[in-house]
Amino acid sequence: MHFVRSTPFGLKAFQYLAEHIKETIDLDEYSREIHIVEQGEIIGSVFFWWGAPCAVVEAIGIDKAHRGRGRGKALLAEAEKDMVEEGCSQVTLTTLPFQAPQFYQKLGYKQIGTTPNFFEGYDLAIYRKILTEETAS
Repeated sequence: MHFVRSTPFGLKAFQYLAEHIKETIDLDEYSREIHIVEQGEIIGSVFFWWGAPCAVVEAIGIDKAHRGRGRGKALLAEAEKDMVEEGCSQVTLTTLPFQAPQFYQKLGYKQIGTTPNFFEGYDLAIYRKILTEETAS
């Protein structure tokens, strides 16, 4: 297993964002994708951006065939190391009940808020983790 870093503009969901705020924020400088690559295939990715002292995880995913083997934990730990190196002392993310919020809780994320009825009756949970070199997963 190894990690590959890139800019996020391969994700269509973020192209729109990039086009509309490019004039005020250089996303190449303040965002990153990290991919887990095994046997030449990307099996997981995380996209995050930052404006120190805060970072935001926008998306994270591991291929279903590779879940339950510590890949998500390793991927998030790698991202958190980068966040600390960029001067961030906290990270936030959001998740829905069917997106394994207990995964984030096990890694030290604490729920700090909720957006009720966010998606088809599900509440969106907002999580935060305080980052130091020692607490980065």
